[in-house]
Amino acid sequence: MLPDDEKFLVLLEHAITTELSNLDQLGKNANLFPINEIGVAQGCCLSPFLGNVLLHDFDIEMNKDNVACLRYVDDFIILAKSKDDGHKAYNKALKILQGHGLEAYGLDDRSKTECGATSKKFRFLGCEIAPGLIAPSRESRARMVKTVTDLFNNSIADMRKNPANLAINRTTLVDTLYHVNNIIKGWGNQYSFCTDRQAIEHIDPIIDGLIKSYIGRYDNIKKRIGIEREKTVRRLLGVHLLSDSIQH
Repeated sequence: MLPDDEKFLVLLEHAITTELSNLDQLGKNANLFPINEIGVAQGCCLSPFLGNVLLHDFDIEMNKDNVACLRYVDDFIILAKSKDDGHKAYNKALKILQGHGLEAYGLDDRSKTECGATSKKFRFLGCEIAPGLIAPSRESRARMVKTVTDLFNNSIADMRKNPANLAINRTTLVDTLYHVNNIIKGWGNQYSFCTDRQAIEHIDPIIDGLIKSYIGRYDNIKKRIGIEREKTVRRLLGVHLLSDSIQH
């Protein structure tokens, strides 16, 4: 229950009301953004908090009757002693969510829901969980490698097209390696709790190969540079040229 405090309620209403100042510019895409009383602005720090407030009774009710339910934002897993107990608990969850005007995927949607014994490997929150082992899912590992690959490829494409715009696009060698490092470090921190070290360490040689390929392609581009070689190399690297600061 929210407190019966008019000032607090007014403050909360202002905090969660979404207004768009560029509705005219958005045109037909305006309906993609929640406004007024529909939802909370994307990225708002109040969103997960209000979600937890709304689903507090869900968490309480779903951890009764010898059933354990773990929820993270809008993902949840039900642990029960039998398949029937698990199905009953899931149907109970659907009813509670419907009471809040929410819904969940049905058990027949195998792309979003999964049912089985915990003695076998299962996925939850981007992890593959097996007895004694927790590892990032194959999909998560593949996405991270693809993200790094795309960053390198985009940088090389920009180097070949117009080196003068690399700094603007933040696709210089320095920018790209910095971005890649942050992606890898952030991903590693996200899954630092995982116990399957082999699954994670297996990715390092793949990243090493991508870096080697990227540096090799950069060297090939550098060798083909003709006029104003040193200036162009500086631009490829991402080290600012003082001559570029002079307005022409």
